[in-house]
Amino acid sequence: MKFLLSIPLLALLSLATLSDYNELYLQDESQPVVMELFTSEGCSSCPPADKLLSQYSEDSKAGENNIIALSFHVHYWDRLGWSDPYSNQKYSDRQRDYGKKLNIRKVFTPQMIVNGMYSFVGSDKEEADKAIKKAQAEPMPSTVTISEVVVEGNYCQFKYRLSESSRNTTVNFALTEDGLTQKVLRGENKGKTLKHDNVVRAFKQHEAPKKSGEVLLKLPDDGDITKMSVVVYVQQNKDLKIVGASSKRI
Repeated sequence: MKFLLSIPLLALLSLATLSDYNELYLQDESQPVVMELFTSEGCSSCPPADKLLSQYSEDSKAGENNIIALSFHVHYWDRLGWSDPYSNQKYSDRQRDYGKKLNIRKVFTPQMIVNGMYSFVGSDKEEADKAIKKAQAEPMPSTVTISEVVVEGNYCQFKYRLSESSRNTTVNFALTEDGLTQKVLRGENKGKTLKHDNVVRAFKQHEAPKKSGEVLLKLPDDGDITKMSVVVYVQQNKDLKIVGASSKRI
């Protein structure tokens, strides 16, 4: 009798072991993972999150992962003593859109969102690592290709191609810049010199995207094109899950 009872128990243990195996080993580290940080120079809790995002980006450049990092500077801290030169209201609106989809009652900084699905405090490395593993275990159905990136005058122009297209998706185009520094004169970070990477300097969206197209993004007047990249990523409209992404250095 004891032997018979041990058979289903063994089966359960085997299933548990298989589940652990899937969680630990079935990640594809070459698959792109999009990390969006909502931050502000006016927020004293944000510099550690900025630093963490930069570290993931540096690891990606070294070939240790395939993280596509974007730092969106929100505008609602600007009225509290320091106007962040990289802030934009549409980045705050984007964060609020995430809040509605993810059932977050109140937005906060620093907030990190991975692949449009996993939200946590942006400086929490343990939560970030967990979210990255989950994202790597979920295959992206669409492959994104970026080509023919050129700079002409005040604009960056490039072409993109998607392996899949859908009326129920939105494609995002971003221009990011690394190596930014800013001495903060007022507010919670008064007296600090802050460093930023992956700062979104231009952003636009196309709903129901075509499988291929050409994009024009305006360069910031104070930008350094040698430190810029273009990012293209596709999201499902119903839940904002990211289903395809790519980036390319200018």
